[in-house]
Amino acid sequence: MKKSLLFFLTATASLMLCAQREDPAKYWNDADLETVPAFKELADPIPEYENMKAISFDGYAFDGKKGPVKAVISLPVSPAPPSGYPAVMLLTPSGKYAQIWNSWGYAVMIVPGGKIQKFPGAVKCAENFRLAHSLLRSWPGIDKEKTGFIALSGGYGNLLAAADKRFKFGVNLYYGACNLKSKNLFNGRFLHATQVPMFWVVKANDPANCPLPSLQAAFSECASIKNKSIVVGLPVDYFGFRFGVTKRIADQVLKGEKPLPVLDKPVVNGNIISAKILDEGKGIQKSILCITKDKTLKKWEILLAKQENGTLSAELPADALLAYFSAYDDLSAGNNYFCGSSDVWQKDAK
Repeated sequence: MKKSLLFFLTATASLMLCAQREDPAKYWNDADLETVPAFKELADPIPEYENMKAISFDGYAFDGKKGPVKAVISLPVSPAPPSGYPAVMLLTPSGKYAQIWNSWGYAVMIVPGGKIQKFPGAVKCAENFRLAHSLLRSWPGIDKEKTGFIALSGGYGNLLAAADKRFKFGVNLYYGACNLKSKNLFNGRFLHATQVPMFWVVKANDPANCPLPSLQAAFSECASIKNKSIVVGLPVDYFGFRFGVTKRIADQVLKGEKPLPVLDKPVVNGNIISAKILDEGKGIQKSILCITKDKTLKKWEILLAKQENGTLSAELPADALLAYFSAYDDLSAGNNYFCGSSDVWQKDAK
């Protein structure tokens, strides 16, 4: 009974969303985006990481009061392009992934988000990200018109995509669902007002944290969604910041390189499910249909899909509850997950 109730509640999240919408201007003022906070370099060195500076800037503590915020900024060793380095902001307390991004040609700013999801802490934490972005854009050697963020901490990407329109892209890594049973600021209330091109890299079978129907509610509600990569069994940890798929997204937006494959919404006709290919990326090498028959949403099956005439198709089992396509344009070894995914088909969804 409890398992059936979980599935019902998550599957109907999108139907409740409109009543929960809020204007981000209620919490964040666009005029404040021009404010570059005062900062200082911290005395404590970071000897294990080359070219990395620890800083502290004027922001807010999680209780909403003004206070110092620690961050890290790291630039590539290679000479800067004439317009400056493209830059990514990683919302995480871990600094060890900065040099990986530096090696890919990106400047990096790391700002911790924490797990503060209630008022006033979440509002002020998002304000810290806006202030950090202003500081990053003003930093010597940075191309201020080529910045993006990758959000891990609890779902701050849903806030930042609506609160700071200056980013050229944002990635919700693992999180970013619509969880309207929650009263926190992350429940999807701002997704209708996002202005930043948004991408999701998420795990299909993570019902305890982000049930896939709630993620689909976010995909449907987001005003500026560009693509999503849904992976069964995606490893969940800070090392997600080094996934090749996140680099591909940054390269697409900030360097003009090929996108990941883009798929249309799935359509069911009889026992066949299909989705049109909107963009093949570098050229689709593998296409799959992922399904679950399990009401707990934990157990999934992966079926090969057929690619023909610009469309993916597969037979849909009669007892499938959820299904989506993924198309891979690079099968390189390692944790890369170079795929674009369709929306999620849901049985009996309204």
